[in-house]
Amino acid sequence: MRTEEIKRFRESFKTAMKELEKEFGVSVSLGNINYTDKQFTTKMVVVSLGENVNVENKDEKEKAVWNYACLKHGLKPEDYGKTTTIRGRKFKAVGFKPNARKKSLVVEELGTGKRYVTETTAVFPNHFDD
Repeated sequence: MRTEEIKRFRESFKTAMKELEKEFGVSVSLGNINYTDKQFTTKMVVVSLGENVNVENKDEKEKAVWNYACLKHGLKPEDYGKTTTIRGRKFKAVGFKPNARKKSLVVEELGTGKRYVTETTAVFPNHFDD
């Protein structure tokens, strides 16, 4: 398998999972994919989003995953959406990659909307601007 095929698989997997996410009220994500010429392996994480969460609404889904993952990373549910400054640039905390080992916090740069994944220690609660 080649890198391009793995990327296509990941995108196709996301598309295929949308109906199951909707049906069961969950978020499904894949971890890093390790591959050889003939096979690949990955970890799949399924997070229950709880009742009354519209999985088709990206913001609701991200907040539900945040509520699931934040405590085990030293943050609180109310930290969702708070801003922080990293290397002189303003970012908003918008999500988690629950299956990531190190870089699990998703932040969005204010002004550009570009998203990055960083370590939670980069924005530990006492570093929020709000």
